Formats: sequence, C-alpha cells, structure tokens
Amino acid sequence: MDIGALVGMASYPKDSPIYGALNAADVADLRKALETGNAAVTIGGPNAGVSALRPQSLESTLKVVTVTQKHLKLWPKLAKDPAKSTLEEYSRLDALGELGDGFIPEVATPVSTAETMSRQAVALKFMGVKKEVSLASTLVNNIVGNLEAHEAQIGTTELLAQLERNLVYGDSSMNTLSFDGFVKQITDAATGEFADIVIDWEGKAPDEAMMEKMCQTVGDHYGILDYMITSVRGKSNLRASLFPMQRMGMPAAIPGAVGAKFDKYEGQSNVDVEDSVFIRDKKARTVGMTVTNTPANPASFTATQGNDSTSKLEAGKTYYYWIGMMKQGLESAAVTASASTTGLYQKITLSMADSNFGTGANAAEYINIYRSTDRNDITQATLIAQVARAAGAAPTTYVDLNQSRDRCDIALGFTWDAEGVVKFKQLAPLMKLPLAVTGTSQPFMILLFGSPVLFAPSKCVYVKNMGRPYVQ
Repeated sequence: MDIGALVGMASYPKDSPIYGALNAADVADLRKALETGNAAVTIGGPNAGVSALRPQSLESTLKVVTVTQKHLKLWPKLAKDPAKSTLEEYSRLDALGELGDGFIPEVATPVSTAETMSRQAVALKFMGVKKEVSLASTLVNNIVGNLEAHEAQIGTTELLAQLERNLVYGDSSMNTLSFDGFVKQITDAATGEFADIVIDWEGKAPDEAMMEKMCQTVGDHYGILDYMITSVRGKSNLRASLFPMQRMGMPAAIPGAVGAKFDKYEGQSNVDVEDSVFIRDKKARTVGMTVTNTPANPASFTATQGNDSTSKLEAGKTYYYWIGMMKQGLESAAVTASASTTGLYQKITLSMADSNFGTGANAAEYINIYRSTDRNDITQATLIAQVARAAGAAPTTYVDLNQSRDRCDIALGFTWDAEGVVKFKQLAPLMKLPLAVTGTSQPFMILLFGSPVLFAPSKCVYVKNMGRPYVQ
C-alpha cells in the first residue's frame, strides 16, 4: 500500500469546512474507535474499536510446568534384562563354608565345607495408563501437531514418573499390585548380620561421617559404594555440610560465581551423588481423590501416650498425626489426632477402628500415617509410616517410637553392578498398545511389565531420618 496516496488533512485547504468540524473530545473518540488494544477478544460479545478484527497469536509449543522425562534418574540408569516368566527365580550364595584358618598338615584330608545358598524369586508386576484422542481433535488445527503422538508422550511421562517413584517406595505388602522398591528390598534384608544396612541418622545433618558410614557398611559386606541417590533437599543439606568444612575442593575463582558443583564424594569410595525430585515428602490430603474406588474419609482414630524403654521420642513434645485411608495408591482425606510426651522413653500408640476401612469396592487396604512435631498444621506433616489393615475386625495400630521422623530425608546407596547386584527384569519393554475403537475416539494404552531386583541387597544401604538444618 502506498501510504502517500492516502487522503489526509494536507489534501484540504485551510478554509475547507472540515477544519474545526471535530473538537478534542471527538478526536479522542475517533482515535479510540481505531485502536486494536491488547486484551483478549471476546467471543460473541462486543469488542472495543476494531479489536474484533485483530488475529490472535497462539504460542506454538505446550508449556510444561510438571515433571518431564529429564527428571528421571534411576530408570535410565538401570540395566534392563529380558524376563522369561512372570516369576523370576535365581540362586544366591549367602555365605561361604566355615573352614577355620584353612591350613592342613603335609599328609591330611582337608575339612569338607558347605556354603549357604538360597533360592530367591521376584514377581513381575504390570503398569499401565490409558490415553484417548477424540476424532474431532485430530481434524482441527492445534498447537502440537500429531495429537495422538503428543498424548502418547504425555502418557509415557506419566507412567515413568510413577515407575521412578515406585522404584524407591514401592511396597507389595501394602499394595499387592505393586513391586517392592529399593527401600523395601533393603529393609527386608536388614536382619541378622545384615541389620546394619539400614542406618538411622536420627535427625542429624547429612555430613562426611554419614558418607563414610555408608561406605564402611557396604564395604563390610563385600561391596563398593559407588552410587548414591537422595532428595533434592538431602543433597542440598549434604553439600551445605561439606562446603564450609572445606571438604570440597575449591575451583578456580570465576568472577561473580559463588559455591561449587557437587556430584561426587571421594572418601573411602568414589561415590556418584544424585538427587531426585521423586524422593520427597508425601503430604496428607485435605480432600480425598475423586477417582473411582477411592476409600471413604475416616471418622476418627485415637493417639495414646505410654512408656517404652526403646522409644526415641523427644520429651515435652506434642505430636500431631493425620491418617488417610489407602487403596492401590488412591487416598482419602486425612483425619487428625494428637498426643504429648512428658519425658523420655515414651511411646504413642495410634489405633484406627476397623469400621473406618469401609466395605465393597472402595474398602481401604492400608493407611498412611503423617506426623508433625509441635505444629498443628497439616501442610507441615509428612508421611512416617504405612500400615496394612489388621486381620478380622481388629483395630489397626501403629506404635510410634520415632523410628521414622517427620520432615527428614532418606538416601539410598548402591554397589552399582548390573550383573551381580541391581537390575530391572522386564517381561516386555515400554510399549504403546492400541485399543478397539468403540466410539468417536481412538483409545490406546502405554504399558510396562517388570520389576526391579536387588540380587545382593547386603551390598546396598538405606539411610533414613536425615535432618534438614540448612534447607527445609
């Protein structure tokens, strides 16, 4: 368009009638009528000026504010091994035979020994998510291109996020459909001579002493600690403990830069240190989930103080508890109760009547117990225990000895040996499976069949109750 060809005020002589026809207010109204503005255009309603003629710009990418696949740490690291059955069995050499010192006379028959072996088995479990794309949504322009591929990517991320969390926290004694995660596998193995592979740090800050304790524990059981994973806060507090003690080598000064990157600990072992957003506090719910078969909200429970010489509860504290009813990861709103300690060596016993578990399809199978010390605030409470429903009509109870503390972190340490220690056995790899079309949409599933296996949990270590003196 030739702007100079437009008719303007210069086209009229000064004595033309147009001069003086518009006062200042009229000019302002005219200018307003010609503005496009920057507000959203109203669909089906009045729009100021010529804003209805303005095309609206739509960003061509979907902005993600939740977890992405780059947050996965354990799943990409795990070696995947094909399984031949839904029940994988293997043999484990638990101990060598007792030989004394092994010396014999020149002419003699050596002592016959018998090693200790055991037969182990792991059940492979099934994970899946269903996604659906309507026919209409595939026929219109959208910002993501191939909508089915986009939904498949989202479904894969959703499934892997749940997998990553369950690799740590999965517990088949609570949810029979779940596999056992690394915390459960290490805890179950922590008996007898291997009782020390679970370390209670008792609320202290993670520090060099903790790292050395982990290295020594794994080393005592013929492993080499070379990989550790903890929460984001756990790693931040560990770094904050090591940095001022000059346990971290200072890099060359960079103008404007403060601090140092921390991803490896060099002590008795060289340990790769990672954090995971999936190792985090689990919070109680004020509103129950709306998914079908979510358990009903409980009515109440009791918290009673008593005496126990093994208790580590602090004296003169009020402990606030919340309990949510659980079924296969579905959770109700939580109900609360509290109790106080007046001295040392006191316990608090929680008791939930069986009637709270309900009946039928939404009957709860276990409970989540949350606790906050001296803070009657559900947002400050964190998960300390899960307890399966008691048999029969007996109440379900939990005795709090401070064996699991609120607002603390955990860490897992591994001898990362894919052949002899840790592996993921999978019956089928991650896959997309189309479903029959029965309407105007295309449904499909994202599936994964398998379970993590710690062949030698004694060569791993689990640290609980790591305090948060620096980063809460």
